[in-house]
Amino acid sequence: MSIEWTKDLSVGIEAIDVQHRELFRRIDGLVTAVRDGKGDGEVHDIFHFLSDYIASHFATEEKCMRILSYPGYTHHLGRHKIFVDTTNELEAFYDKNGATDELFERLQKDICDWIISHILVVDMELGAFIKERGGSLFGDTD
Repeated sequence: MSIEWTKDLSVGIEAIDVQHRELFRRIDGLVTAVRDGKGDGEVHDIFHFLSDYIASHFATEEKCMRILSYPGYTHHLGRHKIFVDTTNELEAFYDKNGATDELFERLQKDICDWIISHILVVDMELGAFIKERGGSLFGDTD
């Protein structure tokens, strides 16, 4: 099973949607690499890139929330921390156990399902808040 970004996951803020599409592309690459039993180097490279990209993406959202005094900031920040911790745990699991069926299943549940749920609820709320403020922080006006 792969993960794919679809239009119904658009938060309506292009800068965030672009980053989400890239996250989906990278997560799909990780899931595929684990499923196909790719070498350690490739899986580790994807895990490291994904960790860096997640940090960068979350920093973008968190900066926006601080600038706009977003009332859901603390909750949203907590959700981000859970995802970062989960990604780190899965990388440690991979380091210890390799590309197992269990890792593949956990990636599906703990990464793929989580990111979709997070976008559909938490990020949609943030997108609506940004749009209410005119969306100008990112240059979006839709």
